[in-house]
Amino acid sequence: MSGFLLDTDILSIFAKADALALLRELLKCTKLPITTGVFNEIVIPLEYGYDFPLRIMADTETVLLAPDEVSTFEALRLDGKVSAADAEIIAICQRRQWRYITMDRVAARYAEEQGAHHRPAHPPESTADRWPAQSRAAYGAGRTDGKGRSHQFSFQRRSIPRGVRPMRINNLDFHIVMAGPADGPLVILLHGFPEFWYGWRRQIPALAAAGYHVWAPDQRGYNRSAKPPGVAAYDIDLLAADVVGMIDAAGRRQVHLVGHDWGAAVAWWVAGHHPERLASLSILNVPHLRVMKEAILHNPAQRQRSWYIYLFQLPWLPEQSLADRNWTNAIRSLKGSSRRGTFSDDDLAAYRQAWSQPGAITGMLNWYRGAGRHFFKLGSLGRISVPTLMVWGAQDIALGRELAQPSIDQCDDGRLVYLEEASHWVQHEEPACVNQLLLEHMEKHR
Repeated sequence: MSGFLLDTDILSIFAKADALALLRELLKCTKLPITTGVFNEIVIPLEYGYDFPLRIMADTETVLLAPDEVSTFEALRLDGKVSAADAEIIAICQRRQWRYITMDRVAARYAEEQGAHHRPAHPPESTADRWPAQSRAAYGAGRTDGKGRSHQFSFQRRSIPRGVRPMRINNLDFHIVMAGPADGPLVILLHGFPEFWYGWRRQIPALAAAGYHVWAPDQRGYNRSAKPPGVAAYDIDLLAADVVGMIDAAGRRQVHLVGHDWGAAVAWWVAGHHPERLASLSILNVPHLRVMKEAILHNPAQRQRSWYIYLFQLPWLPEQSLADRNWTNAIRSLKGSSRRGTFSDDDLAAYRQAWSQPGAITGMLNWYRGAGRHFFKLGSLGRISVPTLMVWGAQDIALGRELAQPSIDQCDDGRLVYLEEASHWVQHEEPACVNQLLLEHMEKHR
């Protein structure tokens, strides 16, 4: 069945009267029902900053509706010129047999159906500073109401935080997805290997809806963020400094920090070395680094589970192995370590796209190589004074559950919650439960 697929945050934007009126006109034009869902970043990344202009992406079954002020993608101009970024999107759509429709064309079709003349609207030059250069073309349907009076949809930039923002931190460019009210308490979500910001797609809307200002960065070496060369650039102190730099860039004294996998390792380090910058710490399926060191040294079962860490210390071979046959081994690793159906085909396509960014796979693996060179440094982490929540998927095949309790014992104020049916990918498999636990923990320390 065909239908609009609207991100939940974008639905909140459409709740405003002006945008709702536009949506009604779109429905008249397309005659399609509405369903809710989540976008695939390969097509259009999540965006919360502009409700107009819009892009509509469609395959034979579903129409995707989203604002188009996103990442590196530039808006199609009404003069017919197509930027290189737009050409990239169109190429993706053609490969996936999707139609590419601009709002201008939808409005024109609607106006044609009404028997009215369509003319696009442009904001006056005096207001151009309110719009990005690539999005100064506003789209609208000029039509009459039967009495000769012309109507035109008019949309201005709202005070909603922009969804994707490049930021310069520690002399590196970071790609950060943002959501929620700009004046809300800041939450930073740190993904792990082999993910990128998209790994938090099921947490971002819930946290934003609860009033938090959410940042989900691609960490250094990943997806669209900078990928400095050399293993030395991935020292744990530098990775933690990126997080502190984000807190500073946000103009905040403290944040709620959440980490999964390698993101959790960095979160542990920030909590241990910069506790004054954190209001709370939430850890998903990674032990305290001292506990991990002891397990590697003295727990044969954990050494066996961690075999891939040793493989990743090798040059070039891991890159070739993971990327071979369109990332077959990387996909197999995700599927084999998660519950059946955790990662959809669209999810895996998004991951392939992120891994294929120039230099990304080496940057991602350099996290492991940096850890291998500074193994005992990582294991020197001391006690944690920040209020800590640890959520542990008990079916994790890479990290034994016996690592969880000793980890929370390293915290002055800690809480451990096991999710017995979840794997390492706990925030994907149990999003409602994880979201509730995160919100309870952050509200307690807000």
